[in-house]
Amino acid sequence: MKTKKQSSPNNAHHQRRFSTAQLPPAKTTDEDQLLSFVNSLPGYSWMKDLNGRYVYGNAALQTLSAYRAGYIGMTDADIWPAEIAKVYRANDLKVIAERKPLETIEPYLIDGQDHFMHVSKFPIFDHRGAVIMVGGSSVDITERKKAEAALRTAEQHYRDIFENAGEGIFQTTPEGRYIAANPALARMHGFDSPEELMSQRQSPDAYVDPARREVFKRMLETKGVVRAFEFDLARRDGTNICVSVNARAVRDEDGAIRYYEGTVQDITEPKASQEALRESEERYRDLVENSHELICTHGLDGLILTANNAAAIALGYDLDLFVGKKNIRDILAPEVSRQFDEYMERLRRHGSTGGLMLVQTSSGERRVWEYYNSLRTEGVDTPIVRGMARDVTEQRRAETALRESEERYRELFENSRDAIYVHDLRGFYTSVNRAAEQLSGFPRDEIIGRHYSNFVSPQHLKDARENFCRKLDVPIETTYEAEALRKNGEHVPVEVSSRLIYKDGNVVGVQGTVRDVSERKRSQRALQTYARRVIEAQEIERQNVARELHDEIGQILTAVLLNLQSVERTCTFRTCVPDVKESIQVVEDALKRVRELSLELRPSLLDDLGLVAAARWYAARYTARSGIVTEIIGDNDIGRISRELETACFRIIQEALTNTARHSRATRADIQIKRTNVHLYLTVRDNGIGFDAEALLNGQPSALALGLHGMSERASAVSGHLDIESAPGRGTQVRVMVPLGT
Repeated sequence: MKTKKQSSPNNAHHQRRFSTAQLPPAKTTDEDQLLSFVNSLPGYSWMKDLNGRYVYGNAALQTLSAYRAGYIGMTDADIWPAEIAKVYRANDLKVIAERKPLETIEPYLIDGQDHFMHVSKFPIFDHRGAVIMVGGSSVDITERKKAEAALRTAEQHYRDIFENAGEGIFQTTPEGRYIAANPALARMHGFDSPEELMSQRQSPDAYVDPARREVFKRMLETKGVVRAFEFDLARRDGTNICVSVNARAVRDEDGAIRYYEGTVQDITEPKASQEALRESEERYRDLVENSHELICTHGLDGLILTANNAAAIALGYDLDLFVGKKNIRDILAPEVSRQFDEYMERLRRHGSTGGLMLVQTSSGERRVWEYYNSLRTEGVDTPIVRGMARDVTEQRRAETALRESEERYRELFENSRDAIYVHDLRGFYTSVNRAAEQLSGFPRDEIIGRHYSNFVSPQHLKDARENFCRKLDVPIETTYEAEALRKNGEHVPVEVSSRLIYKDGNVVGVQGTVRDVSERKRSQRALQTYARRVIEAQEIERQNVARELHDEIGQILTAVLLNLQSVERTCTFRTCVPDVKESIQVVEDALKRVRELSLELRPSLLDDLGLVAAARWYAARYTARSGIVTEIIGDNDIGRISRELETACFRIIQEALTNTARHSRATRADIQIKRTNVHLYLTVRDNGIGFDAEALLNGQPSALALGLHGMSERASAVSGHLDIESAPGRGTQVRVMVPLGT
């Protein structure tokens, strides 16, 4: 806070007139009434003279730490930081100039904490109608502002949930007209957007069976709510899906249904899974009953509890004379039967066991079975053993299924548009597809058996090795960019994704895909280079013009000013003095404007002190010029970054605030600058009327659209990403993320 200044003689009269200690106690004057009125105002009340010096303040004002030490005769510049004092003074001057009250929001510091005040300022006139003072009162609305911000956050969270929910969300009239729908619901119906769905379809159109719609309505009318209501939905493209609806009826105060609202879930796949599970269980039962596999269960003592026909027949027994009658010891060969207790001990210890088993049929025939047994303890009172056995012929069936599976995999492998490869843990290729031949230019027989390092450019070989080792340390899929070497020596930019291959639980190799990203890289480079060159040319031109204005025009105007001042001092004709003074004022105004234009074109603070200082300076000028209260929040010092990055971010701030002043009708704007180890984050937000960002960017060209495209190009030129969030009535937020070191 600045040191208090002494009251000027010109303010002494107002101090005497409005000092409560000097008012005549026995007489009620206009001044008494005015003071009584000001003192009765809610919150903090005060009066200032035309020079901005305080002549009166109520008791509440004196409770603020900034005013406790005395403030009569001082200005806001003596009490508050410069940026706050400028806002206060600008509003006072507006009241004086317009001669009418002003309602506004002003920032305050109370005990070092940021606060917001709802301020009412009004002119005070003398008996001749001349403005002699500015009165004011303020009420702390900080908590209300916080509550409003919390409400906006909650509303945004709800909107995010609504827009990004995986389930469809809807509101419809009882007749079926859509009132609201989210993107998930639009996708279920086969539309590109909720707006398209609501304009082109009504709820009854979605029912494959119209009778289900009538059932749905009756349930809502009688019960008021439905849960897990299923029906087949007809999509826009003619296909059908199965959905499940949870909904309720919303009624008015008279009990009449206003609309239905609820959620819709696509259960086509779960229903298919349930059906598949049912079919699978039926197949399993059929398999157990009809399979040639020998399936049975037995108790811990070996008694056969259940068995399929194949098991009984294989041993030469009728099923009725086998289940519950025979023991495992009865079907084992005599020399194996003596090992039953050891077998059960292994089963208890490990929970399962398998191998070869020598059995003997009722006729005395000895057969070798391959078996697998497991101990079941969950969901049963007494543990039981589940077992399955088969002969060699069943193994052939499994080999056939494996061969078919390998053929399907080979078909997918060969027909993929991306190059697919397999190499062993040493890095030598064991398999590649046709796309790999086309990408590399090598025939397959020249790739198989060679190390992957022969096909990766030396500059990217380190990354390839690191990603290979990373997979061996942590079994995850890795994706990275590299350059592939073609047979003709050409370098091709590619994106590589790879993962480990397992066999019997052990890592045996690596499988990966390689995608040619040449076109994507060329497009990115061309766009970035073009944007960078355009912006560099603009900045160079701005700097040249600013230098010309400051050095050439500024010097000329300064010389003219000095000459006029010399003429003023030496002029002997009184009649010429006013003209000279007027000329001096004109030149001074022109010189001031030249300096302002020079700063606007290329502020020296940006080159000398960096982005945050330049943004703070610009925000103060912007606030004074536009009346939109603008503050810098976040990091006060982010250090110096590259000149190109500082320039791009500063121009984005300028353009965003210019759009706010021209189009938003905002009363407040915030600038947030944050730096991490790898990124710089910039956010400019306002509380204006907002706009439809997507429609504007994709619609007819306009000044605002050009500004938005310009900001996006500046961000892209420094390898950054710009995101604009806005909607009618919700303000606008411009966010930029730029990698450092670009």
